[in-house]
Amino acid sequence: MKWWEKFFDEYYPEVYSHLEDLTSREVDGVVKVLGLKPKKKILDLCCGYGRHCLELARRGFRVTGYDFSSYFIERARKEADSLKLKAKFIRGDMRKLPFKSEFDAVINMYTSFGYFQNEKEDLQVLKGINKALKEEVYSFWIPSIENLC
Repeated sequence: MKWWEKFFDEYYPEVYSHLEDLTSREVDGVVKVLGLKPKKKILDLCCGYGRHCLELARRGFRVTGYDFSSYFIERARKEADSLKLKAKFIRGDMRKLPFKSEFDAVINMYTSFGYFQNEKEDLQVLKGINKALKEEVYSFWIPSIENLC
């Protein structure tokens, strides 16, 4: 088992709970930098427990959250249901994205890229992102949103 397969569990959100207050500003930055308008379709790759997805859905974006952690996906679904927000959550491996020409933007927040043992696997992720984006858009990678806030 790889470290990242067990690291993202029910304790992870507690460790990073101090980030909750930043969510709205981080989404402001993403929307501004990417020039997104409501109703655009966004893939939040490695969405975690969905804090950015939920904020984007609250603002009228069509959001799909994608994460490897079953715990995170289930938690995000429950939270979306309780808030009556329309967001889709899918559990999967980011090296095997099942999308084709579907999204206006793909975001990957914080340190959710580069976990794999070799560059070929990272390249698989980037190719999957490229394939997931609609042809008329380009990929925009945000490794750290702190500079936008």
